Amino acid sequence: MPEPIVYAVRLMPSAREAIDAERDRLLSAGGLDAAARWSETIDTALSSLAVYPYRCAIARESVLLPSQVRQLLLPPRRPRWRVLFTVHDGGDDAPTVRVHLLRPAAQTPLADWPGSDT
Repeated sequence: MPEPIVYAVRLMPSAREAIDAERDRLLSAGGLDAAARWSETIDTALSSLAVYPYRCAIARESVLLPSQVRQLLLPPRRPRWRVLFTVHDGGDDAPTVRVHLLRPAAQTPLADWPGSDT
């Protein structure tokens, strides 16, 4: 059986800001343990995208872009967050997963894609 492709996982600035904002919100609410759990959960989830990112469903926002947008739900059973990302299989560059946004699962899908860093 061939070895799986290992993708580099890159966080776009908007994703990094959302991750940091949630951690800061948990810290300011007095939840050092909750902030630590959040950091561990998001780090593990993002690391998991390095192998088999195509296991994740296509996001509704995919219709907004020429690139296919996928979503990773966190936590998997009762999602509170959607990690929106695109997969770039390489060509001249190394295979990469670009994490664009982190959105609350209860939020309505985007009607407009912010920026053009796909």
